Amino acid sequence: MRHFVQYHNSETRGPYEPGPGSSGISTNKPVDHLLGDRIWLVTRYGNPPRYSLCETFVVKEVGRRRTGPQRNEAWGDKDSTFDEPVPVDSAPWFATLLRKTGNFAFGLQHIKDRRIINGLIQVAAGTRPSGPTLRQSAGRGAGFGDSAANRLVERAAIRAVTRHYKSRGWTVESREKQNLGFDLLCTKRSLEHHVEAKGVRGSICSFMITANEKQAAEADPAFRLIAVTNALDAKTRKIVTLTGEKLLREFDFAPISFIVKPRR
Repeated sequence: MRHFVQYHNSETRGPYEPGPGSSGISTNKPVDHLLGDRIWLVTRYGNPPRYSLCETFVVKEVGRRRTGPQRNEAWGDKDSTFDEPVPVDSAPWFATLLRKTGNFAFGLQHIKDRRIINGLIQVAAGTRPSGPTLRQSAGRGAGFGDSAANRLVERAAIRAVTRHYKSRGWTVESREKQNLGFDLLCTKRSLEHHVEAKGVRGSICSFMITANEKQAAEADPAFRLIAVTNALDAKTRKIVTLTGEKLLREFDFAPISFIVKPRR
């Protein structure tokens, strides 16, 4: 039996609501090969929100809808090992799961890491993870250290993204000083990408973004945000590429500061 993880995005699909007995997922990825495999469904749940395991089932049926962006469907009988979503973002294996799924931006994902699989099985059997949550561990992301260290991470990300594009035949020009909402102008024949590079010190794909960059993600079809996790370690460094649409759809945005002005 193989194991797959799917993310229920409550921002786009509404809060997770368990069905009476059966479980199912919809995806734009092929599902015919999933018969007999186990699906683990993760969502954001609670207040404050936590990443939680909400369902697991073995696929017994697959099908396809006529309309909708995610037409392929898979169903099975819901396991009765837990009745409500169980927070898992404090589990020691969860950061690895985030990295392997691109912070759940990759969609339905085949998980082969036995540490993750065993952890999910233990949660379904009643073991509840303990330890610091992702919010408490946010210092492992980007932009939470001192300014000198953050600058090193940022420059490492710029170099990694530049090499990534140039190795694929693109021309790369810096636009960092022009305040355009992106760092690099990348061109290849008729193609053009406006790339914002984000260096991440650790393995969790979490970073800070300015209002200008978010506006570029919302309005510019050529915008790409490329997060470089473990930016200072060439052996474990990983590049995660996000279109503006995917960034806005798959990631949560939380304010960390405000500009305060007198009321008129």
